[in-house]
Amino acid sequence: MRHHSETSRRSPRPGRWARWPGRILLLLATAAGPTVAAGQVWEQLLENGDLSRWQDGAPVGWSVVVGATEDPQRPVSELLRIADGPDGRPALRLRGEARTGVWQVVMQEGIPVAPGDVLCLGGWLRTRDVARDGHRFANCQLGLQCLDAKGDLLFYQMPLAGTGTRPWTAGRLAVTMPPQAATVRVLAFLSMSGAADFAGLSLERLRLPEPDPELGAVGRWRTDLDLLDAGLRRVHPDPFRHLAADAYAGQLAALARDAGADPVRSSLELMRLIARLGDAHTRVLCPELTSAPVPLGLWDFADGWHVTATVSAHADLLAARVTAVGETPVGEAVVRLGECVPHENPEWLRAMVPRLLTQPRLLHALQLAPTDTAVQLTVVTPDGVRRTASVGPGDGSTAAAVVSALPDADQRAPGLQDHGPYWYARLAADRQVAYLQYRACREDPARPLADFTGEVLDAVPTHCFVLDLRANGGGDSRLLEPLLQGVARLAERGVVGQTWLLTGRQTFSSAALNAATFVQLTGARVAGEPMGNPPDHFGQPIAMELPNTRIRFQCSAKSFHPGGLTAADLAPDLALEVRAADWFAGRDPVLEAILARCP
Repeated sequence: MRHHSETSRRSPRPGRWARWPGRILLLLATAAGPTVAAGQVWEQLLENGDLSRWQDGAPVGWSVVVGATEDPQRPVSELLRIADGPDGRPALRLRGEARTGVWQVVMQEGIPVAPGDVLCLGGWLRTRDVARDGHRFANCQLGLQCLDAKGDLLFYQMPLAGTGTRPWTAGRLAVTMPPQAATVRVLAFLSMSGAADFAGLSLERLRLPEPDPELGAVGRWRTDLDLLDAGLRRVHPDPFRHLAADAYAGQLAALARDAGADPVRSSLELMRLIARLGDAHTRVLCPELTSAPVPLGLWDFADGWHVTATVSAHADLLAARVTAVGETPVGEAVVRLGECVPHENPEWLRAMVPRLLTQPRLLHALQLAPTDTAVQLTVVTPDGVRRTASVGPGDGSTAAAVVSALPDADQRAPGLQDHGPYWYARLAADRQVAYLQYRACREDPARPLADFTGEVLDAVPTHCFVLDLRANGGGDSRLLEPLLQGVARLAERGVVGQTWLLTGRQTFSSAALNAATFVQLTGARVAGEPMGNPPDHFGQPIAMELPNTRIRFQCSAKSFHPGGLTAADLAPDLALEVRAADWFAGRDPVLEAILARCP
C-alpha cells in the first residue's frame, strides 16, 4: 500500500506503452511446434531472413544505408558477418564506438501489404557493451515500419531492443495493418557504442486455410483446435504461466478425442480450458453458446445482483434483486459461469459475468436454465414480491424501447452520465474540482482528443483534478498520454492541487495502462474498486476466426510492465463500492467522497 498525504506525489517515471487495435493475429514461432503445417498458415515475406547468403559484405536481399549521421567526418559503423548465432546459425553484427559518427542500418523494404493483413516479425538479438556514450541517438533494435502509399510512416514498432550486455534473446511482434497500409520495411539498427548481433529474422503473414467441406463434424473441430493451439503457442508471450503446459496439452487432447460429436459440450469445455490459462485478453467466443443474448442488464452491487435495464415488455423487472438463475441460487450460478471467464482477478470476473447471464444457450449447457431459448430468473421486486420471470432473445424485437432503472440523465450524478468517450466538467460550489470522465481509449471524430486536451489544460487552475476511468474497457493507451503529461506538468508547478484516480472492475487493458501512467506522473490517490486487470498484464490481443467452426479466438501478443507497477500499487486508497439503492437514485458515492475531501 502507498503511504502519503493527499497532496503528496511520487517522482515521475518515464514510460510509454502502445497498443495497436488488432482484428486478426500476428506471430512468430517459438516453443512447441504446431500440429498444423506451417505452410498452411504462414507466408514468409522476408528474403534471406536466416542471413545465410552474403555478397559484397552484406546479406543478400537486404539494403545497407545510413540510418543516422552525427558527424560525416567521423567513421562509419561496421557491418560484419559472424557465425556464432543461436544454435550455430549465421548472424550479422553492427558495431560502433565513441568515435563513430555515421550509423548504418540493414533493412529490407518495399514489402507489399494490405489493410487488415496480420504480420509477425521475430528474430534474435544479442548485445555487448551497448551504451549511448555521449551519442545523440539511442537506437539498438529490430524494428517494423509501416508506410502508406505516399511513403509516410504510419507506425514503427520493435519486437527487440536492448542496451548493455545481454545474451541471445528471442522476440516477436504481432500487429494488424492499419487502413492506409501499403508497404512495410524491416530494419536492424544500432546507433550507439558497442555491438549488436541479429539472427533468425522472420516476417510472416497469416494465411488461414479455407473451410474443408470434406471434413465431418469431428474433423472440423480437430482441425480448428490444432489451429488454435498453434496460434496460442506461437503468439502468446507466456501462455502457461498459470496452467502448466503438460496439463493444458492433456486437457486439449481429451477435448479433441470427442470434439464435435456434441458441439455445445465441446464449446463449453473449450471455454473452460482457455479460461484456465488465466489471461483476461485470451479467450474464445463460441457461436454455439454466445450468439443469442436476451435483452437484460444485470449488475452485482455491494448489496447483491439487480436488474438494471431491459425492454419495455419486462419493465416490471427493473430494480428487482436477483436471487436465483433457473433453479440455482445466484451465487452458485456465478461460480459456474466463472469457470468460463478468463480473468486475472475477481473484479474482472464480476465485470464479465453479467454478460454471460444473458446467454441462454450457455446457461442451459451449465444446467442454469430449463431451455436454451430463454433466461429464467427468480427476483424480488422493489415492493417485496418474489416472482419468476423468463426472458427470451426475441423479446426485444417487438418491444417499444430499452428501458433503464436509472433516473433521467439530468438527474444523475456526473459519474453516471454518458457524453461519449470523454468529457469534462467543473464541479463543487466554487467549481474548483476538475472532473474528466474517460470512458474509452479511442477518438471521438466529432471532438478530436488533441483539441479536447487543449481545452482541459486551458481550464486550470484547480484545487483538485479527478480522472474517472471506471467505465473504460481499453483501446489505444497512447491517446491520453499528452493530457496526462500536461496535468503532471501543471501539478509540478502547483497549478493543480490534489489528483485523484477513480477505478472500477471495468477499468481494463489500455485503461489500466493509463491509470498506471497517471499515478506515476502525479502521485494520484485511487478511489473506487480495484481495476479489472493489474497494470502488469498480457494484452495487445490478436483475433482469428477458426475457419471450420467459426469460433473466434483472441490471444494476447504482448506483455506489459508499466514502470514496474503491480496491482498493489494501484489498489484503492479509498475503497468504495456502490449499493443498488444509490445507483438507482442516480447517486455516485465514490465521487461524493472525493468532493468531500477536496478543499
